[in-house]
Amino acid sequence: MPKRVANSSVSPAAKRPKQEASRPPSATLIKQVTEAIHCPICVETPDTKWLQCCNGHVFCQPCYSRCQDQTKCFECRTALDEAPIRNLVAEKLVATLRHARNGPGCKEDFFCNRLTCRTYSSGAQVYTSGVQEFEGAKGSERLVRATFPWDEVREFEGEQGSERKVRATFSSVTWDGGEVQEFEGERNSERKVRATFLCGRVQEYEGDKGSERIVRASQHDCVVRNSE
Repeated sequence: MPKRVANSSVSPAAKRPKQEASRPPSATLIKQVTEAIHCPICVETPDTKWLQCCNGHVFCQPCYSRCQDQTKCFECRTALDEAPIRNLVAEKLVATLRHARNGPGCKEDFFCNRLTCRTYSSGAQVYTSGVQEFEGAKGSERLVRATFPWDEVREFEGEQGSERKVRATFSSVTWDGGEVQEFEGERNSERKVRATFLCGRVQEYEGDKGSERIVRASQHDCVVRNSE
């Protein structure tokens, strides 16, 4: 049998009941809740919405959304309604595994005592203001996403302490109305290799960080030109 663990990979921005305890949950409480409530698909206890079949079997909403066959319960195989009802009791129990604390210029959210989100106040340093999201086991939480007030979202990969930026999405700061930039390289040396604009234009780059140059660009009509 796969080991059941609590999972906080779901984005903190996802809609869910906002109930945060003032104290960290005990190891006993975490064990009791995760053993009682776990999704039969991912075999985990994610901090998200929970659905159920008519027999009371629960499953997490993200797994349900990804499944191709949504017609039968994943445990008893009873027919599911087109829109399964939510199980608010399960959501409230899972919510007891959350807690939050205020730090200097920021608020930190935890799930099963693992850091999941850090929100900086408007008075914090400009570069770090916004929201940072984390994944991973306690003590090894790694940064996976950062949202900034100037309509930029950065995505990261890598283990704790060596996270590197792999993608940056701008929603409204360019004249095209949007842009996605892709990066390669080690942490603090990430270089831009590609930019995709909302209008459909794609630009490819070469060169070291800070001195990238466009070497290729494609337009709507797929005409490709090389700048060299």
